[in-house]
Amino acid sequence: MKKLPYWIGIIVLFIILELTIISEINKAISNYIVVSLEEFIQLVKENEIKSVEVFPNYATGVSELKKIRGREVAPTYYKLIFSSHSKEREKLILELNKLKADFEVNVPFDIKNYLFLIPYLGVFFVILALITASRRGNLKALLFREDKFHPRSPLNIVRLLSINWHHIMSMEPETIKSTFLNLPVIEQENYLLLLLEALSSGELEVRRASAFALREIKDPRTFKPLAELLMKDKDPHIRMNAALTLGYLGEEKAVKVLINALADPHPLVRCAVVAALGEIGGEKDVLEALVTTLQKDESWRVRRSVLISLVKLRSEKIIPFIVKALEDKEQVVRASAAISLGEIGDEECIAPLAKALSCETSKEVKCAIIDAMVNIGSKEIIPVLMDVVNLEEEVAVRKRALLFLEVFIDEPQVKELFLKVASSDVDKELRLFALDALSYLEGKDIEEFLTNLSKEEKDIEIKSFLFFILEERAHPLIVREGGKYVRGDRDFDK
Repeated sequence: MKKLPYWIGIIVLFIILELTIISEINKAISNYIVVSLEEFIQLVKENEIKSVEVFPNYATGVSELKKIRGREVAPTYYKLIFSSHSKEREKLILELNKLKADFEVNVPFDIKNYLFLIPYLGVFFVILALITASRRGNLKALLFREDKFHPRSPLNIVRLLSINWHHIMSMEPETIKSTFLNLPVIEQENYLLLLLEALSSGELEVRRASAFALREIKDPRTFKPLAELLMKDKDPHIRMNAALTLGYLGEEKAVKVLINALADPHPLVRCAVVAALGEIGGEKDVLEALVTTLQKDESWRVRRSVLISLVKLRSEKIIPFIVKALEDKEQVVRASAAISLGEIGDEECIAPLAKALSCETSKEVKCAIIDAMVNIGSKEIIPVLMDVVNLEEEVAVRKRALLFLEVFIDEPQVKELFLKVASSDVDKELRLFALDALSYLEGKDIEEFLTNLSKEEKDIEIKSFLFFILEERAHPLIVREGGKYVRGDRDFDK
């Protein structure tokens, strides 16, 4: 049976309350003993009636609270109904005034004349409850217990007016996280339910925003609906966010679902699935699935994502597969493979990187391979980088190699290479770079080299730079401190 909305229950509750109040009032009035004027006056004289209240159409009297054998007995209520067009009310008041030493005549308002206010009071308390519940901008906790999400319903309009709901559906990561974490626990649960309901919306943007919000919130209770969403939703962006969320949750039970999703027809979804598997980790099933995808997937985006995920596994078993990717037909994948080997940082990766560098034709991939070798940080890369400087045709690649060789400039063979480049290289930019590196070295041989070169150099720009270097080296403010030259107010690392 379908549950009634929560707000209907609140309204029914207040109606029952109002009817109960009216019933009690009528019940109290019906318990009165109706007497005539003479009987009423006689009861007053006999001191049976202790309190009298006179109304426009009737009068009431209450007897004294009695005790019988120590037990209190409820007082008796008397009622005198005035005849129309009679002067009974005035006669009663006159008689009561004669007894004013013992009685006080009260003429209060008639409560029946104000019963019409009760429905309005009920509405007031309903509105008060709504205002109290929405003090944080959330009406969902009080009003909505729906099984489905209806994007065009009036209730959804109320939802969209909630500032918290607006922030959670904003598709802005920081806004979503801060808004959700600042909610009380009970409201967090309500918003999770609402986001899961929104996944069934007929509007694509609502479903996308909901899937994105769940990705940022990362609540483990959303595992099952997200797994179903990954396998069944028609929109690739929603499946992508579902896959990423499963990866962030880190549940091992998600591995099987994600591996099955590697057959998704959309490459962006497969990229997300691969990234999720990398987040979860595991050497057996995950490694096998990633390696298979790297070898067989037709999309270069997916293969590049696999390389990133393989590095996260931190396993020695992945190195041969990444080395094989250095031969991929797409240069983006080859560059990613080189970067991945650099992040692994194993010296056994230098040899395959050097081999790939000698065969590579892409400038960007060559620079990536050099970066990877430098990240490994072994002196074994010195001969490889020197060969690049001597043999490579691309200036950008040669400069990249020379830049990293500067770290080893104290090595004799590296120093000799810098002297050679500075004096006779065909590229002026590389010569200036080499001269700048040499200017930080000490020794008479460097001083003589710079002096002789300044006399023989024909290029005006290089000659001017040499004079600048020699002037600074001879400046009295130059002080050698550790590995630095301090020139004036500037520090230059060696």
